[in-house]
Amino acid sequence: MVVFEAMHEQSSGLDFKTLIEANVSVPIAFKDLVSLKSWSESNNLSISEIDDDNDKIGLIISGDISSGQDKLSYRQIWVDINNDKYREQLIITASNVFGKRLTFNGRDADHAVGRSRIKAAWPNAWINLVFVERGINRSVGSMLERSILTPTEDYVTLNSEAILKMFFEKTERLSVINICSYLKEARNAFIVADDTISRFKIGEISLAHAKWEINMHNNATAFFEKISEKYDCENCFPELIDSFSL
Repeated sequence: MVVFEAMHEQSSGLDFKTLIEANVSVPIAFKDLVSLKSWSESNNLSISEIDDDNDKIGLIISGDISSGQDKLSYRQIWVDINNDKYREQLIITASNVFGKRLTFNGRDADHAVGRSRIKAAWPNAWINLVFVERGINRSVGSMLERSILTPTEDYVTLNSEAILKMFFEKTERLSVINICSYLKEARNAFIVADDTISRFKIGEISLAHAKWEINMHNNATAFFEKISEKYDCENCFPELIDSFSL
């Protein structure tokens, strides 16, 4: 796997995992550049332009996002919804940085929110760019294409579409009828506390550490329950755990 791809894929997925497990909600699309920059500045995040031959093709938003007393790393690529050349241009830009031609190596760059689902409402949107398994973007897009987004705020937060693109491994033709099973599999990419409890019982981890992991487990389950509400995915995800029962 090439350096740039590995760097962004790890950063992108890890950012979202840690944020979800810390119960921090982050946007994946804004109605326009002004809204994106306003959010970034309000969270004290740095904004760097990605350009190629003076052609601005995107932004890197990076820094730390607060979660109580903790600071969580955030580094994401954002692109204009109307930029059709972002894949090749990002390769060129990254190649210039590392001094050699880079490729996506079996993966693809895609919008966290499908352009066709949101462009009618937001013709000037800026969207979080993520690395995904090649083909999963079109499969998820086809499955959800009739579900047009009609945002009530000036941003869209992490949703089932983005989660499936990043954390679900496609092995068959996707159908919305089976979306609960897909989300259940994606949930397994996050911490599940069964192992935590086992390690605590044999003395491998302290009570404080076990409670910390259980809190992350509960946050992840609560997140998946929320994004799957409209699909009626009852009892699909690991149960919430009372850490005081340890």
